[in-house]
Amino acid sequence: MTARRSGARRAALGLAVALALAPATACTAGQPGSSSSAPEDGASGGSSPSAQASVDAGTADAAPEPAATARLASGDVAIDVVVDAETSGARVGADAEGAATLTLAPGPERAVLVLTTPGSFAANADGSVTVLDEAGTPVAGLSGPRAADPGTGQDAPSAEAGDAGDAPDAGDTPGTGYASGSGDGAAGRGARLVVAGPTRVEVTSGTAEGTASGTGAATDPGAVTTTLGTTALRSAVWGEREGGRSIAVDPTSWARAAGAAGLDVLWTALVAAEPEADTPGMHDQLACHALGAPDKATWNLEPWRPDVGLVAVLAARCNPT
Repeated sequence: MTARRSGARRAALGLAVALALAPATACTAGQPGSSSSAPEDGASGGSSPSAQASVDAGTADAAPEPAATARLASGDVAIDVVVDAETSGARVGADAEGAATLTLAPGPERAVLVLTTPGSFAANADGSVTVLDEAGTPVAGLSGPRAADPGTGQDAPSAEAGDAGDAPDAGDTPGTGYASGSGDGAAGRGARLVVAGPTRVEVTSGTAEGTASGTGAATDPGAVTTTLGTTALRSAVWGEREGGRSIAVDPTSWARAAGAAGLDVLWTALVAAEPEADTPGMHDQLACHALGAPDKATWNLEPWRPDVGLVAVLAARCNPT
């Protein structure tokens, strides 16, 4: 699958997610940070005439980035976490499938996530962030931020996942299956993952003054969490179901909860393992399960179903005929 095709599919999915999730998106792409670098150690003893003129004109070099206080790593992807250790803190925990969860204590300063392995960040409409390799292929992702309710310490409410049947109930709204901090969760309380440059994400919380979207001051969301994952596929098994060939896809726990980023990495892993699955119709069936039935034991995809587009697949509850 080429990077161009992958990008087109991600763009189409982003539009569908934005329509399905309609409050404001939980992830905002900021302007890339300045490319100027901080002075090296020992360079302050002398300056060139041009540099002195710049200082005299009222400009100054940007302050160096503080040292990383934690490292978030999953598989071959590593991210440095930079926070103000005097006012907030960070801790990292891993699950049995290799996903790493970052928990940030509330504080007045934004935390900064810096990608230290080759690649770049890409923002998604649901608040998650996909990590692309140098060829533009999804290799990892950050789930949308979740905030603990400051009164109870428990996760703030988020959209409910679909049931564990073959598809969401008829009364369910496609798109409410994302468990990535959209809706009334961290996003509603002011937490954001803001892509501020190709290798830089800022984690803003309700304690920060305003947000990148310009909405003004927000309320205190308590601790904020996001999870980095690289492993999205447990298994994919072909069989016969409902009158034709079907592949039963079992995503990892992280992929089920990571929204668009999890879907990006899952699709990449699926077509690498089963190239026959690489069709637009199969991708739309996979996206439908991620949106509407993430907790189903396996996501069953049928190559014989018609390619009718994602919106029609969602309307057919993942089973177009």
